[in-house]
Order: sequence, then structure tokens, then C-alpha cells
Amino acid sequence: MTIKSKLGPIPFPAPVVKIYPKRGPLQQFRFAKATSFRCERCGRVKKSKLVVRYENDWSRLLCNACYGTILSERQ
Repeated sequence: MTIKSKLGPIPFPAPVVKIYPKRGPLQQFRFAKATSFRCERCGRVKKSKLVVRYENDWSRLLCNACYGTILSERQ
């Protein structure tokens, strides 16, 4: 299975087991297995089952720590 991004199709690293409601331009997804990715906000390479997609673009992923920071700054 693949997903669409501005960079072209990207294969899913694992099945998505849960999709969380959108919060503004952010949406969390939980994969069945941990996947490695670079967080667009902090620049760190993370490995997690939980990823955050920014503005519906799978090439723009955030880690859960940055997601929490963004949400806390909005309040």
C-alpha cells in the first residue's frame, strides 16, 4: 500500500491501526510497527508507532513531542 505526497507515492511502513481526529493542520496516525522518520520541526530522526502528518502531506511528519509543544502553544 502507498500514500500520496508532494514528493510522489510513499510506501506505508506498516498498517495504520488508528487515525486520530485532526487538530487544525495536524493529524496523528498510529502504525502497527515503529517506523523511522525525520521530524520536520525539530530535525531529529525518530522511531515511533505514532506520527503526526502536517497539512495532509506525508512528506511533512512531526514527532509526538513537537505535536504536544505545538498544541500547548496554541492555548
